[in-house]
Amino acid sequence: MTSDIDFRVLGPLVVRCADDTIEFNGNRQQTLLSMLLVEANRIVTIDRLVDAVWGEDPPVSARSQIRICVSQIRRKLADHGHGGLIETHYGSYLIRVPPPLVDLYRFEEYAVVGRKAAQQGDLNRAAHYLRMALEQWGAPLPSASGGNRIRSLLVKLDEDRSTVAEEYIVTMLDLGRHREIVGELSWYATEFPYRESITAQLMLALFRSGRKADALDLYRQTRRRFVAELGIEPGPELRTVEQFILNSSRTRQSDEVRAPAYAGGVDFDDRLQTLERELLEMRVGLDRLIRATESRPPSR
Repeated sequence: MTSDIDFRVLGPLVVRCADDTIEFNGNRQQTLLSMLLVEANRIVTIDRLVDAVWGEDPPVSARSQIRICVSQIRRKLADHGHGGLIETHYGSYLIRVPPPLVDLYRFEEYAVVGRKAAQQGDLNRAAHYLRMALEQWGAPLPSASGGNRIRSLLVKLDEDRSTVAEEYIVTMLDLGRHREIVGELSWYATEFPYRESITAQLMLALFRSGRKADALDLYRQTRRRFVAELGIEPGPELRTVEQFILNSSRTRQSDEVRAPAYAGGVDFDDRLQTLERELLEMRVGLDRLIRATESRPPSR
């Protein structure tokens, strides 16, 4: 039965069948199967798979190696009763699998449900489903060899995760669960060091928890990092939160805590500057992936 298999691509590739894990050895098998799963139930051309595995400099035998690799993947799936999942079409392949059996599609579905609940004002339901979406993620995505297509895909997936994390955190803060979220929020701030909205949220969570000094120290550390690594000052969102904390009396935190706008809650006059900064963050992330890829020994 197909329902006894689970595919996880949000992190290092993992395929579980019943109580067993199906091992796919080598970068090529993992990259190829991951690309098919990202496009589950849609046709993927051999040329796209070649680009994913080798990039702009594939070997002459690349297409035949893709066919061999697909056969190896089929054989491993067949050993667990799922050899028919991958279909061959003219010059292309397709993996036919119900979307709920792929973590990527569960992530997307839970995020949609959570956002709809937030729009309807049901914050507890929103927090629940946004949290379920984030729980689909395993370890951080691995660095990828291959072409720009798969590097761009990894950047996009990372961006999707950080966006849902922001939405979840905003919902938790709106529910007044700031003490509960501080630890997890600190982890996200470390995971996405250039995502200013997440840092702003952490500053507010610390402040609401009675840790005003820690919140201001976080701003100073972030400013030093931005200046040293990016050559820019923090944007208006972080500066607004810093000024709010500086100007707030600790005796009136509960009354004033919703005063600053953050996490997309306001359109700043210099929205263009904010968009430019977000583009810079994505470029920094892509550069990190490329550097990590170049430092890895070639797969054999």
